[in-house]
Amino acid sequence: MDWGVKLGIEGYPGYRFVVRMGIITSGSLLGPMVLGSAVLGGIRWKDVTADVQGATAERGGSSTSRPKAGELNLRLLNQDQKYSPYKSTFHGPGSLIQVLVHNGTNVYSQFVGITQSWNETSEGLTAYEWVDIVAWEGLFLWNDVDENALVTPVGGGETLEKRVDRLATKVNYTFSYDVVHRPNVGTLQATNLSQDMATELYLTMDSLECMVYCGKDGVLKIRDRATGNGRSWFIGADHYNPDLLVTQNDDAKILASIDLARVGGTAVTYVNSGVAGRYQKRSTKRTDMITVAEGSDADLARVAAGILGRSVQTYRPESVMVESGQASPTSWTNNIQVLIEGEICDRLTIHHPVSNNIQHVVFSNYNIVGLRHGWTVSARGVYWSGQLILDGEVDASWALM
Repeated sequence: MDWGVKLGIEGYPGYRFVVRMGIITSGSLLGPMVLGSAVLGGIRWKDVTADVQGATAERGGSSTSRPKAGELNLRLLNQDQKYSPYKSTFHGPGSLIQVLVHNGTNVYSQFVGITQSWNETSEGLTAYEWVDIVAWEGLFLWNDVDENALVTPVGGGETLEKRVDRLATKVNYTFSYDVVHRPNVGTLQATNLSQDMATELYLTMDSLECMVYCGKDGVLKIRDRATGNGRSWFIGADHYNPDLLVTQNDDAKILASIDLARVGGTAVTYVNSGVAGRYQKRSTKRTDMITVAEGSDADLARVAAGILGRSVQTYRPESVMVESGQASPTSWTNNIQVLIEGEICDRLTIHHPVSNNIQHVVFSNYNIVGLRHGWTVSARGVYWSGQLILDGEVDASWALM
């Protein structure tokens, strides 16, 4: 596949950067891809990389918010109006769009989404014409389904997989999904589906200490917070600009205790015996857990352990920026590889130099909860910058070494 343009990054001579659009086909008939309709002749992909002026993609969430449907912003040069609606019916809202990197053998998807807006504009008496495109990941579809509540609740005692199947059926979700979690993670209360399906999905994840997000390949991913994807990355000072590491040296997230309760149940208080127990009085409360009661409240304890464990980090990395132009010694994972393959729910360890340039602060095993990518295409190749948004996990820590 000779699609796209050369990535142009030292050490990756065979890699190419591609932006392509998917169009449903049926013989000679072409048209926008509309979700919910049958795939008449499969997806016909069109390579538009040569016209890409720039692109940004934002996926996942932050340390204080749930992951949301990711968004791609893309600008295409349109001097000959080939992307104009009156000249081309092949592109527009509803079509599929994908950003990827490949080396002729392996394909590394970076974003898959559904086009939401397609706006033509020009500058300087039409001397420069382009279209600005916005695409969203498929997770946004879950927000749009909010039907009347069922008279009789359903799904009592069902597993996470069964609940996701139930909700996906209500959404008529046409993409696939992938569920990976620890054994015996718990079972769920019955629901009358009185809320929109996105809220139902998020409450299910919160109750079982899981995360949900759309993967780089467009597949809906559900991962256990404690185990994530089981993949770790390591970056040192030569992988990133140390000035672009954002840290928090405060106690904004520290909790002394948390009260948890299932819907209709009695709250159970869990106490943080670490730093928070000595110095902090902050507490929080959630009474919307939807699990079925387990012996010794094991379901609530599992959630409490995660929340309190993440809160003990007084000094923590909030985000780090890595760029394709930075050097990378062989003793560390190449920073461009983190950009190409790094994903939400991967773990990241950072060696950050202190002022004397001899010691390092080592931030270990922080969970990647969000990714912000930017691509600028030029004759020399692609300049690629990526911001990794981080949150602590139970085993996350920092130390001066």
